[in-house]
This record gives sequence, structure tokens and C-alpha cells, in this order.
Amino acid sequence: MCDSLGVATIDQIQYYDGLGRPYLAVLKGAAGGNRHLASLQEYDTQGRNKCIWLPVCIEQEYNNSYDLKKKLLETYQDSLAYTSYDYHTLPLDRVTWESGPGKAWVGKGIKNDYFFNIASPDSVLSCKKYSVTDGGGRLLYDGYYKANSLSVVCNTDEDGYRSYTFKDSEGRVLLVRSCDGNVFSDTYFVYDSFGRLCYVLPPSYQENEDLDLWAYQYSYDGLGRCIKKKYPGCDEVSYVYDNADRIICSEDGVQHSRSHYTAYAYDVFGRLTSTTEMTRGSNGGRDLVNSCLRKYYDNYDFLYTPELSVIKDSLDYCELPGFGIRYVNTETPSASSCGLLTGTSVDVDLPGESFRRLYAVFYYDRYGNVIQKCSTNLLGGFERDFYSYTFTGKVASRRHVHTVPGKANCIYAETYSYDSLDRLVRVTHQQDNAPAITLFENVYDSLGRLSACVYHGVSSAPVTYSYNIRGWLTGIRHPLFSQMLYYTDGPGRACYNGNISSMSWKSGNEAVERGYKFMYDGLSRLSDALYGEGPKLSVNINRFNEQVTGYDKMGNILGLKRYGQTSATGYDVIDDLSLSYAGNRLKKVADRSGTSTFNNGFEFKDGIDLSTEYEYDENGNLTKDLNKNI
Repeated sequence: MCDSLGVATIDQIQYYDGLGRPYLAVLKGAAGGNRHLASLQEYDTQGRNKCIWLPVCIEQEYNNSYDLKKKLLETYQDSLAYTSYDYHTLPLDRVTWESGPGKAWVGKGIKNDYFFNIASPDSVLSCKKYSVTDGGGRLLYDGYYKANSLSVVCNTDEDGYRSYTFKDSEGRVLLVRSCDGNVFSDTYFVYDSFGRLCYVLPPSYQENEDLDLWAYQYSYDGLGRCIKKKYPGCDEVSYVYDNADRIICSEDGVQHSRSHYTAYAYDVFGRLTSTTEMTRGSNGGRDLVNSCLRKYYDNYDFLYTPELSVIKDSLDYCELPGFGIRYVNTETPSASSCGLLTGTSVDVDLPGESFRRLYAVFYYDRYGNVIQKCSTNLLGGFERDFYSYTFTGKVASRRHVHTVPGKANCIYAETYSYDSLDRLVRVTHQQDNAPAITLFENVYDSLGRLSACVYHGVSSAPVTYSYNIRGWLTGIRHPLFSQMLYYTDGPGRACYNGNISSMSWKSGNEAVERGYKFMYDGLSRLSDALYGEGPKLSVNINRFNEQVTGYDKMGNILGLKRYGQTSATGYDVIDDLSLSYAGNRLKKVADRSGTSTFNNGFEFKDGIDLSTEYEYDENGNLTKDLNKNI
């Protein structure tokens, strides 16, 4: 049911076969008007999924499978509008082959092969054995797992990219191996004797066994709670718990360098009530640095504190016709907001001030929806939001009032409209007293996909979307710009696994179509973007190529070449970048290209030549970019 009157409803009918298996699902009215959306499912003689057909628009609530398949062929113009599965013989019942929809994918399915590991170090089926010491949590290497002790699944996608997943007898993933020919990229997962994840060892760890540089590390106390974690490029983060297993203290790398930590407080129901940043004194004492966040629940008593006495009236509930009404329990008024977050206060650091405290108050309707939010702002004024909701709990309208002392209020309102399936179809916006405008309208096709979007009511210039049989976006069109994406077709090398093989675009009334053909390496990473013009991208080729000349084991780009316009009629390399890393952190970028772009075009500006050009804080955040003089 979509509204309180029961006029709009979402009806779904599920049909079962004689063995009680669901085989036909019909979503009434989903295709628009009196048309419905149907999905057919078929089984093999062993009761396993055989074919799962794509959804199709029907006029009647029930169609037999023969009529439904005829309708599918008419809709998709493709006889393979389904996903099919092949299995191992009984009793394993494991999927060995999955073929997705579309005749273009014949012979291009997903293949699963099943093996056991072997102990030979050079084999693709070998797996190193790591363990963790009890108590200390130290990582140990103990050769390779014995043969036939692990199950291995080799997954080969539609384009032949292979990956191996190794699992132990408890079903835990120990290794994920991606293969580029005979070159392996291995990610190991290491558990302690209690089955808790302690280390994740990415591919680069196998070449340089530096835990701090590469590994994701987790430590636990005797109760199995994570008390320390360390990510690559970051200092350690530590946690302290109370007897109820709640975090009461945490400290990250930046805080540790400043002798700070964060303290958490809870109420008797285990709800977070405050987050406070503290500092450790040299004598073991503690000082308040910044009470970052407070939360209030159940009632509005906090509004009557002396600190809020001056602004209480501006934070009180104010009823506005057309929006939600605050729920008040007439029998027990104090229980009206029981269990709900009623307010927050946040301390914000400002230049020249110690901090400024911002408050927010929340009011609810009888269903627990926020129907009004009142808050203070940094300008000394207030923000007030009003909400109304649909019967299904989605926002139907919103009104925002922004006030600043000495200035006129700024008011805007938005409305949100939904169709019978609860999909967003229209958003309108009104600024102050100006006429309301329609920001956009969504149009859905008979298969439930977004087919068009009309902006600002200009129905003569919609943005339209097109898809292939698998529902992948293939085109976006507008009178001012259009773009096409190609997967198995188009001028580039066909990609069947979802990678884009090429794209093209046109601007406005331009006669020239421009685009790129994309190439990928053995691990499905982008290696080349080859520029061209014309219907097959065969004119003015290579003018704006981009080429990734190398990746490291972590997928970081080691080299990048960009081509562009260097003179009125000339095109050449404008960027020949070499990138250096410290672990996963970018350390230096050197540009070996001596040419610059024509007419102030875009290129990388090698602003400095130092061994370290990028700096980071203890949490891994970038703090300096010397090439940009930041």
C-alpha cells in the first residue's frame, strides 16, 4: 500500500509450480498503466535453477511460459533473454558455467573450476601458510599448505580473466589470486586460532615483507574485541572498551602525536551521549580539549538549561500547515519522544575563537519520522527544516528557512512526487516567493529502467538513456551533448565482462564524432585510451591518447603518457609522468616531457623536483602537494 487511502498499492503475485517452486512473479502495474512486469524462472530435472528470464511487459496478470517467451523475443529481439546455469553432477550441484543474457555472449560465460591445492611452490594451486602466535599476535610463515587441504575455485570471466579463491575446511578465505599469465597477484588473509582476521597481506607484501608498509593489521583482547588496527600508510589506531563491550576511548595516529585521545560516554541504555577529545597531561592528568559532540534522547529538557535560555524560543517546535505534526502522547506526554534522538550539540573550531557550539533539535511525528529540525548556524542565526512524508515513509516535501541577524530570511521549498511503485518521478523547487519550478521529471520504460529525464520542464529537450540487453547503460542523449558507450560492439576490441571497449561523443550540432577505444591489461586494468574521430574513430587518430605504461602490484600507476595539442597543427606527448611511491603513498611525480600544451591547455605542471614532493599526516591524509604549491 502506497497511501493511507489505499488508492495506490504495489501488488506482486507469485505463482508456484506443482512442486511448490516459485516460477513466475508478476508486479502489477509496474510497466505503466494496466501493464505488468513478469519474471519467469525455470528448473532442471534436479530442481536446480536452469534459466532465469529477463523481466518482460505483459497485459494480463498471467501468461503461460510459451506466450511469455514469445513476448520476450518481441521485446528484446534476442532469443537468449535469460541467464542459464550448468552444474556438476550430483551430489555436488556446484555451478560450473553461467551464461548471461544476449546472443553476443554465446560462448562467453563465467566458468568455475574446482580443485584442491597442491604443495608445489611454483604452482598456481599452491598457497603459503601463515599463522598468528597466541597472545602476541605475531605473524608466522610456515611454508605451504599440504596438498589437498584447501578447496580452490578458479573463476574465469567472460574475457578470460582468471582468479583463484582458496578456502580452508571452515570456509574461511585464505588467498585470492589474480593471474596475468604466469604472474600472480596474491592477497592473503590470516586468522588467529579463534578465527578472527588478524592480517590482510596485499600483493606487494610478497615482494617486500614489510608489514607496516603494506599490511592491514588487527589485534584483539581476550574477549575478542578489536583493540588495535593499522592500515598501510597510517599509524596505529587503538581502542579501549568498558565492561559492556562499548568503546570508551580511541586514539588515532594524529591524536597520538599530539597526546590526544577521544573519550565516549553512554547512557544507561547504551546510547552514545558524548564524544570528547581529551589530552594527556605530563603528570598523568587529563584536560578537556574539545567536547566535540553531545547527543540528547527521550525528551527536550536540555532546552531549559541556562546555556540555551536565550535561544530556546528559536529552537522550539513551530507548526506549519502542510507539513508533519509533532506527536504528543496525551496520556503520558513525557513518552512522546521516548527512544528517539531529540538533540545534538557540536563544537566547531573557528579562527580567533576557542570554539563555537552549534545546537540541533529534532521533532517527530507519530511514526518516528523527523518532521522538523531546528539548529543554530555559524553566522549567529538559525536553520529550520520542515518535512512531510508519504505513507511509505519517503520525504514528500521539505521547507528550509535560513536566518541571519540583520538580513531577510532565505526560504526555499521542495516537493517530491512518486509513482505507484514508489519511484521518484518529479522534484520541484521554490525560492522565497518566486514561482515554483520543476527541477526534473523522471520517465521509466516498460522494464522499469530510467529512460528519460526532463529538466526545468523543457519537454522538447529531454535527456534520454538507452541500455543493452543486460541493462548496461549504452547511451545518453541530449540536443546539447550525446555520448555512446560500447561493450561488445563499437570500434574497439569487444569486452564481454562489463568493461567499456570504446566510447564516443558529440557536442551540440557538431558533425564530428569523437571518442576513445580502450585497452586493458591481463588484470583488467585500463592500459590505453586511443583517441579517434569519425564513425569508426579512424580519423585524426592518436591526437589525445592516454597510456598507462605500468602498474605496481597494488594497482598504483607507475607511468602515464598523455598526448595533446602542442601547436596550431601539431600533436605530441604533453605529459610523460613517472610516479614513485612509499608503500601506497604517492611520493614523487616526474615529467620527462619537455613540451607544453597549446593555448594554455591542461597538462601536469611539474612544479618542483625533490625526492619527496607529497607529504602526509599520521592518518594518511595528504598535507602537502609541492607540485601545486599547496
